[in-house]
Amino acid sequence: MQKQTFVAIILIGFIGAMFVHKQNIKRRSSVISVYVHGTLFNWRNLFASIPGAAELTYVPDGLTPVSDLDEKAVARCLAQDFCSRDKRRFVYDNFYAFGWSGKLSFEEREKSAKFLSQELVKLAHEHEERYGIQPIIRLVSFSHGGNVALNLAQFLPKDIQVELVLIACPVQPETENFVLADCFTKIYVISSLNDFAQVADPLNIYRNLKRGDAKKQVLSQRFFNHNVDKLKQACVSVNGTYLGHLELFQLFNKHIPAVLNRLDALTDIKGSTKFYFDVEDKYFPFLNGVNVIDVLKGRVKDLDEGLLDDE
Repeated sequence: MQKQTFVAIILIGFIGAMFVHKQNIKRRSSVISVYVHGTLFNWRNLFASIPGAAELTYVPDGLTPVSDLDEKAVARCLAQDFCSRDKRRFVYDNFYAFGWSGKLSFEEREKSAKFLSQELVKLAHEHEERYGIQPIIRLVSFSHGGNVALNLAQFLPKDIQVELVLIACPVQPETENFVLADCFTKIYVISSLNDFAQVADPLNIYRNLKRGDAKKQVLSQRFFNHNVDKLKQACVSVNGTYLGHLELFQLFNKHIPAVLNRLDALTDIKGSTKFYFDVEDKYFPFLNGVNVIDVLKGRVKDLDEGLLDDE
């Protein structure tokens, strides 16, 4: 009797382990994440002259597994941060980086989006053939990488759907309405009120006026002026201090998975897409933040009346 009980326990344990293994394979095979970098200006040439610096920002054109990048590369470190803190949402083995020219140009971002669309379609179909599952594609972008991602609305076929995580994305008339496109199932926006680089993009300087792109809006905005359920926008701060562009770039990475989860928890709140999150982190390495504890109430109007203080 004891022997039979022992065998039964072993058998149940084996079946349970196999079930967990299959679930892990299914989870890993159902998620693809892609990091899209922002504007590079001439940084590639600048970093190329500094020993060891080029590898930190370099991403080959097109999709590259982050595991193939230098171990200190920004995209690889971001992926490791995200995957270690939210293994349900991000899978390291299926995390890629998309390299593009990084030029400050509407046309270049649109061109890059077309190339990204082709790469995503190819990757998604390969994934589906291999695992028999249509993957969830989740794009994480920084700065103008977000406008590359938004331009996908012009190129993605109907069978490919994408979630967007837009970090410090300059909101511009040329791409703002793309958030309404059916190809985007969820859109998370993470910005901060001290990020002056995000809104300082001088649009009319490099607009193609021949295309009739001239708008009254001269500078970019921080948030999208749309109120749709799939759009959730977070204004973030750390210890009551709003963040600058460089602080949102890499320094805040470890907190982003938690912000995404907190935004998901707000799906039942109607009437607003914008929320305020303050994160406590006594070790956060501030670069150029401005303390706003005393003026927070005065800045509420910069968001909307649906602002949520989630301390």
